[in-house]
Parts: sequence; C-alpha cells; structure tokens
Amino acid sequence: MKKQLLILSVMFLFLIPVASAIYKVDIPLEFTAGCDKINCSLGWNITVLNPNSTILVNNEVMDVGDYYANYSFTPSEEGTYLVYLTDTEGNESYSTSVTVNYSGYDLTEGKSILYSLIWFASLLLILGLLAIGIYLPGGNQTDEMTGYILAVSNLKYLKLTCLGLAWVFGVFLSYLTWMLSYAYLNMNFVSTIMQTIFYIMAYLTLPLFIFFVYLTIANLVRDSKIADALLGGLQTDG
Repeated sequence: MKKQLLILSVMFLFLIPVASAIYKVDIPLEFTAGCDKINCSLGWNITVLNPNSTILVNNEVMDVGDYYANYSFTPSEEGTYLVYLTDTEGNESYSTSVTVNYSGYDLTEGKSILYSLIWFASLLLILGLLAIGIYLPGGNQTDEMTGYILAVSNLKYLKLTCLGLAWVFGVFLSYLTWMLSYAYLNMNFVSTIMQTIFYIMAYLTLPLFIFFVYLTIANLVRDSKIADALLGGLQTDG
C-alpha cells in the first residue's frame, strides 16, 4: 500500500527541470540528487520505473552525504526512466527522469540531419569513385588491329587510386552504418551484420594496400621499359 501511495503522490509533483543528460544501456548509472534539490539532513529512498512503467528499483535506501544523495542502478533498455525520491519519514519528495540509449548521446534533429548527410555523401562518393575506377582503362593505349602499344597511359594509376579510395570510404561507411544502427536505430541484427562487414573490410585493408602498391610499382617498371622501347622505335604488344 505504501508503494502505491508513493507512486500516486509523486505523479502530481512538479517535475523539477534538470540539466539534460543521456546515459548508456547496460552501463551502471550513478543517479545523484544535490542538496539544493533535497534536504540532505534526512534519509532518502529511491524508486525507479522502467520505460514500460514496471519497477526497476523499489523504494531502496540512498547513500546520503553532505552535498548530495546518490544511488547506482543499471538500465537494461533505452527510453525514459522515471525517478521518485521520498524522505524516510514520508514528508518530502522529489521527482525527475533520466534518458537512456545505446550511445549515451542525444540524437537531436540537427545531429540526425548531419549524420544523414554524411552517410549519403559518403555513399555518393563511393559510387562516383567506383564508376570512375571501372570506366578508366587499366592498360596502355593499343592499336585495335595489331594489339601493339601506341603510347603509355597514366590513367591506369588514376584507376587504381579511385578504386583504393572507394575501398577506404567503404570502410568508413560500414563503420558509420554500424555505429548508427547500434546507437540510434536499436536494430541489433543490422548492427551485427554491419559490424561483421566492417571488421572484414578493416582486416582486408592492409593486404589490399600492399597489393595496390605492388600493382603500381609493377606498372611503373613495365611502363618505363615500354616507354624506352617506344622511343627506340620498337613495337611492343599489350
């Protein structure tokens, strides 16, 4: 009965404005009420309701010091947790709320727009680099009839650069998608997939970098020999 009276009484309390703070799911939350909000000469109990209105903390005793009273609890889901405090004699009360999500940061409208712009800009950049990389020739200019090299083309190096940059931005985009799905979308399945994709791409980055460097050096050596041959009037096939 005491519990019901406590909850009913605090429902009519004025919700005292507090500084906005966001906490993380599954991380111990150290709730603190300063002595400017409560009378620290009294003992205080705390009740915390989950976002679905079930009771997480049921009238537990708080640690009261000279400057504040505090109590630690661990939120297990994202949402708004209602916090109700009453002194042990039942004469004074205090109420507030805390917000919990997977990132520990507040996703404001401005941040949503910014992250969306970064995501789409990265995607467009990747598609553009891939299109250029695929379109550019990977070899030297040759005669269509004979197949002999007519001139050394440096576009192959631009092709490798575009493909390499597309991969780098792809790694960034996979990481960004993983973080956004984990932190703000609460989509564990998508988050797990994007995490796996990111790890695979990240692990492959060094071997691919070495491979791209090898291709670049091999092409430079080969093009140098071809250029010398062309200057000497020799014909070289592609």
